[in-house]
Amino acid sequence: MRLLKILRKAVIYLLVTLLIFVSAGSISLYLYEDEIVQHLIRQANERIKTPIHVDDVELTWWANFPDVSLVFTGVLVEENKPAPGILAQVEQVDIAFSIWNLLQKDYTISNVSLRQGEVKLEIDESGRPNYNIIEKSEAGDGIDFALQKVNLDGINFKYTDILRKLDYDLNFESTSAQVDFLNNYYLISVDGEVLTNKIAVRHESYLNDKFYRVSAKLNYSNEHRRLTIDPSQLEFQDSKFTIEGTYSIAEANEVELEITGENTSLQTILSFLPSGIQEKYSTYESQGDAHFKAQVSGMISANEVPSVHINFGISNGSIFHANSKSRIENANLTGTYNNVNLFDLKSADLNLQGIRSLLDGKEIVGDLRITNFVSPTLSLDLSGGLGMQSLVDFYPIEALQSAQGAMDFAVVFSGKLDDLKSQSGTDRVEVSGDIDLNGIDLTFKNNPVALTGLGGNLVFNGHDLALNGVSGKLGKSDFQLQGFFRNILAYLFFDDQDLGIEADLKSDLIDLDELLSAQNGNPKSYTFSISPKLFLSFDCDIKSLRFRRLEARNISGELKVKDQLAVGRNIRGSAMGGDLAISGMVNARNPDAISVDSDATLRNISIDQVFYVFENFSQEWLIDENLKGRVFADVSTEMTFDDKLRFKADQFVSDIGITIHDGQLNNFEPMQKLSRYVDDADLSRLRFSELKNEIHIEDKTIFLPEMQVSSNITTINISGTHTFAQQIDYRVVVPLTMKESYDKDEIFGAIENDGTGKSKLHLKITGTTSDYKITYDVVGVKNKIVADLKKEVLELKTAFKTKGQKKKKTLELNEDEYFDWDEAEEKDKDPKKKKNNNSL
Repeated sequence: MRLLKILRKAVIYLLVTLLIFVSAGSISLYLYEDEIVQHLIRQANERIKTPIHVDDVELTWWANFPDVSLVFTGVLVEENKPAPGILAQVEQVDIAFSIWNLLQKDYTISNVSLRQGEVKLEIDESGRPNYNIIEKSEAGDGIDFALQKVNLDGINFKYTDILRKLDYDLNFESTSAQVDFLNNYYLISVDGEVLTNKIAVRHESYLNDKFYRVSAKLNYSNEHRRLTIDPSQLEFQDSKFTIEGTYSIAEANEVELEITGENTSLQTILSFLPSGIQEKYSTYESQGDAHFKAQVSGMISANEVPSVHINFGISNGSIFHANSKSRIENANLTGTYNNVNLFDLKSADLNLQGIRSLLDGKEIVGDLRITNFVSPTLSLDLSGGLGMQSLVDFYPIEALQSAQGAMDFAVVFSGKLDDLKSQSGTDRVEVSGDIDLNGIDLTFKNNPVALTGLGGNLVFNGHDLALNGVSGKLGKSDFQLQGFFRNILAYLFFDDQDLGIEADLKSDLIDLDELLSAQNGNPKSYTFSISPKLFLSFDCDIKSLRFRRLEARNISGELKVKDQLAVGRNIRGSAMGGDLAISGMVNARNPDAISVDSDATLRNISIDQVFYVFENFSQEWLIDENLKGRVFADVSTEMTFDDKLRFKADQFVSDIGITIHDGQLNNFEPMQKLSRYVDDADLSRLRFSELKNEIHIEDKTIFLPEMQVSSNITTINISGTHTFAQQIDYRVVVPLTMKESYDKDEIFGAIENDGTGKSKLHLKITGTTSDYKITYDVVGVKNKIVADLKKEVLELKTAFKTKGQKKKKTLELNEDEYFDWDEAEEKDKDPKKKKNNNSL
């Protein structure tokens, strides 16, 4: 009991003493608060070069008991610059002092806390900092620092070094640092959470929006100006990294760091890469035994950067796409990344060895090395197999909806990729290997036409790819190619490269209706263009070709495409019951005015099929049901379309030399109305053995020179014009053999004596095809028309003699220069060399 009484008294005395101490301290603080605050502010103003704005200041014992705290709220610190901005803006700053020191007017700061705010440090392009705001004071005069603890709570820290192109943006959440000073060394322990909004080096962004747990031990030598990082831990997601090394700023900035990863994964390693690469591969995750060790060493200055060496690898791992869950399994590889200049990709060297993995049960093995990421030199030895659906699931291709089939490959490549851009450079590149395509089916998101049954063998030949029996189908159309993909590797590696195909093309069916309307999904709405990067040279053998109502068979000839020009030479085939031969050129350089120029020869074509195929030329006056006969014609045309293949009638010009054998004109209403002028003859079924004429089309008008139609009934002369708007103006001359009475005054002047005692009656048919009339052509009008027609015939004959000269197109192509990539390259370099837009 006596012991308890003694303890009770001791506690009471202690509490009384503490109460007296606290009361005395509180009274002292209250009495001397204004003096202490004024002194501290006066000393701060003497020590700090730039203005500090504070909303309120309070001296308190309770914020950091038992130390006394000076609490500043609404703190704003200006930069040390000619035109100052804001260096720091913080809601609350707590500065702690020892009560004993404070009562003795010893203003030594022991603890500092910053809550909710932003600090912006900057070094300008001349190397001048904006944070040099503290002036050194004489010993014992003013405020001194003996920091034991620094707390950061909700502080955004930004550091920009314009000279060295560094930009850091960090958030410190509940982060604290313990500081000890021993033998001229600062011993610092940091523990807390850090959010890296951005770390940008040389305009390349790293570690965007990453949250870390930091536990670090730092040793700073004030004498040697060197920061030593003892083994410290950085935790990110499930991965841990150990960091150790030194950072010296004695005479120049020099860094020696070693970073070792534990439980690392693909997504963790990706997080350390530039943001552009992260976004591209952010949907991939990995599992398995992975290791990572990086070393950074060297000088840091405006002209010098450190080097980096990284060893990494994965053993029995898997990499999978987070959305499709398609995965590479049993993945194994070891790799190194070396760069003597951390931020210059020209000196980078990536080496992957022992690559071995399985994708959907198909093995891929090989090695890969890339040096100089700006102008890469590539060494690749890769072989294996790929299932197309597994490949697309693992590495989605935006344009593809689905894929089936498989490919087997074995490829060896060694050389500089830039050498692929020219023919001469390919001699320095070694490429070998082949690819087997097996039953590949591809469906596309924005195109209803699928590629199916793709198969064949591809063999690398320099920068070309030989096509051996490559066949497949595009929708209803099929193809078989034997030849070469020209410039294929340069096309795959570089955006500005041309792609050429030079091959024999065989097909059982080409359905142009489907192919040209594929992008619209409307069978009667077309889209047509020629890529400026596409070069083609086909020797064609096509059994059947369909376009709208046209069905052509046994088509052969040459098709060449270059510089958005398509040239067809010696195109021959059968269509509309006869044979045809065409040479022509399509100029697609202007999508609003795609020009088509052609010369065609038609032999033994059925005229009713011509009208049927061309949908009666968008009129109902004279249709396929009215006509029979065999057409022999030479046709020269100049046509213009837009990229939807809509015909521009006002730019259509054509010269047609036509002969019709064994012709028939059946149930043609205007001809039937002429029966009353031809001795009541039945003109509903007109037969003629041969009809010849030369027709000219221009300005949306068909010009029909006078021609004689000798039929089984009579002989009729016809001439005139017919516009695309269906305005007609025909002159018709028929033998006057009418037995019925007629008004002599009415036809006076419309009758002509041919000198043999026979009379001819001149008539005219005018109006529109839906509303026309037949009237007598009186002498005065007849003479004028005859004169005009003679003049017109003369002009047409002259036009036929010079036809094609006005807009003559060169349809020949120099075979030696067609796939000369060097020549195209030199043309691009020499602005004095101009291309001839009217020829190839």
